[in-house]
Amino acid sequence: MAPEPRAVRELGLLSSPASRPSVDQANSELKALQFRAVTDYNRLRDGVARLGSDADTVRARQQLSSFSQSFRDLAVEFKQKVASHPARDAASTQKLIRDFQTLLKGSEKLMSIAREREAASLPVAAAPPRGAQRDRAAAGASPAAATAAQEQKQALLATENALVFNEALIEERDAAVRAIGGQIGEVHQIFQDLAVLVSDQGAALDDIEANISRAAAHTGEANVQLVQAERSQRAARGSWCVLLAAAAAVLLVLILIIAA
Repeated sequence: MAPEPRAVRELGLLSSPASRPSVDQANSELKALQFRAVTDYNRLRDGVARLGSDADTVRARQQLSSFSQSFRDLAVEFKQKVASHPARDAASTQKLIRDFQTLLKGSEKLMSIAREREAASLPVAAAPPRGAQRDRAAAGASPAAATAAQEQKQALLATENALVFNEALIEERDAAVRAIGGQIGEVHQIFQDLAVLVSDQGAALDDIEANISRAAAHTGEANVQLVQAERSQRAARGSWCVLLAAAAAVLLVLILIIAA
């Protein structure tokens, strides 16, 4: 049995009926991952839009970090699925890869914006507990006999608590910025890995197109040569006819001379 042509085999154009269900299942898994990635991408986009606004709270930033990490995990899983795909060079699979590349590029930009905005601001502080508000009210309603030292002590304690809270926010922000920076690098690497697969497929297609172009050129040249050969044969036949007519005329003249 003759082996399959290499280019055709690489493109996944020849596949046995028994392997078709596995290919369809693999593509379905890629589509499911892509759908989940689109969902996380939209959530990531909305979370980035909230940064620096009144809705920029600690909880909102935690959710943003969760969406970013979830998208990164889906990208890793998508890459692994592509690597083990039974026909990743097939046209349908290549389209899924290119579509996911678009998501990766968009998420990389969103993560870069998120890193810049988070580094430039702190989230909106949550409202103090009601108990603290009651304590302040009670302090404000304290008798005139309360000493200035007690008031200063309470003010100092409130300042220290605010400083501790702000330091915690800064530490949490810096950790989030570092995490997003790492995720940007990972997403970019996955994008490059998928780009290699797509470029390999593109090179195979370019080789096939070049072969087709060369074959078409050779066919055109062959047609030209056939036309020229046909014209040469016609010219040769015409020359023979002229020579035969001339020979017949000479022979006829000789016969007339001899007969005279």
